[in-house]
Amino acid sequence: MIKTILPIGYCFGVKNTLDNVKKLANNNPTKDIILFSAPVHNKNALDDLLKIGNIFMLKDYKKNKNNDSILVFSAHGHTSKQEQFAKENGFKIYDSICPFLMFRNKSVLKDIDSFDKIYVIGDEKHPETESLLSLKQGIVCLNPNNKIILEKDDLSKVLVIYQSTINVDSFNLLNEELKKTFKNLTVISVCPECANRFNNLDKIAFNQNDLIIIVGDKTSANTTSLFEKAKTKLDSKRVLFILNVDELKKVPLPININNIYLTSGTSASLEDVTSIYNYLENLYKWLALFHDR
Repeated sequence: MIKTILPIGYCFGVKNTLDNVKKLANNNPTKDIILFSAPVHNKNALDDLLKIGNIFMLKDYKKNKNNDSILVFSAHGHTSKQEQFAKENGFKIYDSICPFLMFRNKSVLKDIDSFDKIYVIGDEKHPETESLLSLKQGIVCLNPNNKIILEKDDLSKVLVIYQSTINVDSFNLLNEELKKTFKNLTVISVCPECANRFNNLDKIAFNQNDLIIIVGDKTSANTTSLFEKAKTKLDSKRVLFILNVDELKKVPLPININNIYLTSGTSASLEDVTSIYNYLENLYKWLALFHDR
């Protein structure tokens, strides 16, 4: 039996970004729409955007002096240096940041000078973390994949901002340690949509003969977190990380399967998840008919 672990498909932030970039291109047919980087971390979504005639990746773009080009920053946010680059090169700027991250960043900036210490916990190479680090000089990045040791401090007013897509287990463990370390602590948590998907996967009691399929791009941090969590629930051979149905067709599936659980990261489309579901349903119907003979 094939079961879905909800929610699946794009989250609101990803859908909002992709819809807005398409709308921007359609409303400005004579202008070049330049993507500073992939607006969301999904190859299929990026390929669909690049099929629109006036959308280009910055790395592949040669600026037309007679064309008012618009530079689009990703859903993850951007740095002050990236904004300066756009201005120096004559680009108009369009910020496609996720509404959740935009609200969070504005909230941080409002009170940023009231804190004695500010830490960002995340991958220093992830665009969201890079964006957070550029909010003010002196912000310290702590990578959750490394051992974090901080001196106890009961006096300083401390702000900790988590990269919104980090592993929820890491968040829970680190948060408990930080509460012991800092007496005057303010925490800005992970994305509730990402946490919801992670926790819904974690709640399921899987059978050892089940199969989990995580749909999404391997460059997606929240999808990778789902995959890593799934591997703690079942033997790693029974957990697949799949971009789309074409990729799945190339993967040998276990013969003895009880249930197949299908879920996705926030940057995988409902269409990709549905295509995989339909493929699996038809495949196992055919196998059942063959077995009955």
